[in-house]
Amino acid sequence: MARYLKKLASILLLVLFHLTSPMFAKVLVKRQVSPGIQKILQDFTTRLNQLEDTQQEDRDSLESIRGFFNAIGVGKGDHNPCGGNGWMKFATTSCIKVMPSIYTMDEADAACEADYSPDSDLDYPSVFAINSAEEQNLISSLLKTKTYSFITGIWLSNNISSPYANWGAGSPTNLDGRNCVELRNDGQMSGVWLDVTCDRKNSIICHKSVTISYLDVIKELTKLGMKIIQQDQEVVKMEAEKAELNHKVEILENNYATLKLEVDSISVKIEEFKTIDQSPPPQQNHDNGIDWAGKTWAFGCDFVGNNAFNVRLRGEECGGHCWHTADCTHFAWTDWTYDGQGPGTCWIKRGQISKHDAIKSNTANIVCGFIPERLAHA
Repeated sequence: MARYLKKLASILLLVLFHLTSPMFAKVLVKRQVSPGIQKILQDFTTRLNQLEDTQQEDRDSLESIRGFFNAIGVGKGDHNPCGGNGWMKFATTSCIKVMPSIYTMDEADAACEADYSPDSDLDYPSVFAINSAEEQNLISSLLKTKTYSFITGIWLSNNISSPYANWGAGSPTNLDGRNCVELRNDGQMSGVWLDVTCDRKNSIICHKSVTISYLDVIKELTKLGMKIIQQDQEVVKMEAEKAELNHKVEILENNYATLKLEVDSISVKIEEFKTIDQSPPPQQNHDNGIDWAGKTWAFGCDFVGNNAFNVRLRGEECGGHCWHTADCTHFAWTDWTYDGQGPGTCWIKRGQISKHDAIKSNTANIVCGFIPERLAHA
């Protein structure tokens, strides 16, 4: 009994060693959790702070944009994105104005720049340049209206950024002095370009960029608003996940208290085991009353089980037969036979045993023995 208690005490000591090791100590310290949980909580806190900072920046940006849009009249019914004063929307990002007077080409650029408004314009107006068939059609349609039907010719800018052109028959003539482009608006010549001298006087169309695009305003406000809504939803989600993590930390702390009680209980049991008598048990006769007399066989004994086969032999022949039989480790002989005839039965056995596994028999006519060379522990 003392041996088993000693073994149990050793196991409990090993458990206690692991429980109080540096790795496990972090769990046993009050208000502390595993490094993995700590890192998750730290990451969540960092992400929440970053998200809240980003939200505040976006809200400030949104308010700034709204303030700017309100200052220039976005959202008011009378607001003209081109700034009013005769300017009209052209295409999607441009504004044009048909000037009320006629000018030489040298006077045209100065006349357009003089219409610049520093409060609303993004850049200085300039003489209009047609760069596509779409722009050509839009200008031609505008000049056909009653308001501008009196115009016979329009100056076009020489600063053309595309290969598009709508020259009339025989133009450009490339004659000396004809260095300016005129858009005709009369009769069969209406809509075509001619190269003419720059000292004649024509109407002009000035061009500038749209100050504020309603469509862009709506898109940007919508995108920014949706971003803030998504961030709000993300904050709510992360707060819920953080609350769940805090709940798990509380469970870990409660488990710590229970575990600490169990460790204390194990410590008490270990102290109790230390007081138990651990002296070695008294020596016992492991030969079970069998007199081996220093030999590998004895009378009146038997090995139970591990039978491989049996043969009819005399008792003095059984040990030799076992020796000459491969893998035979021990044997037993009795004068019994199944038909009552013959010298006796030799039982050949195989298995790792020792002589201490032999049992004493009340029958004198029985012999058992073993081959020590074939046993790990004879």
